[in-house]
Amino acid sequence: MTINSVRGAQCADDFIRALPADDSVSSPEPMLPARDEGLAILLELTHQAGVWEVTRGGAISGRYLAHQPAFEAVETVAHKIISEGVRVDIMLCTPR
Repeated sequence: MTINSVRGAQCADDFIRALPADDSVSSPEPMLPARDEGLAILLELTHQAGVWEVTRGGAISGRYLAHQPAFEAVETVAHKIISEGVRVDIMLCTPR
């Protein structure tokens, strides 16, 4: 499971630009250990205008008025996906 935190309206674009294109650019050794390149499900948790929104693969999974239920929802969904043998990436997006 990967968890990333990005601020700003363009959080998905910022996240993608922040990823290295090649993890061995400056060294013959990989910066990160090899991982399964299989399909990963992206869970996003965004906070805007007092509402926490959880999305799974771009589809809205739930909206919450407090952060605790939103975080618990992300955790529950992530554990369910992982139990099915699928990798999960979690992105936290908050406004600037």
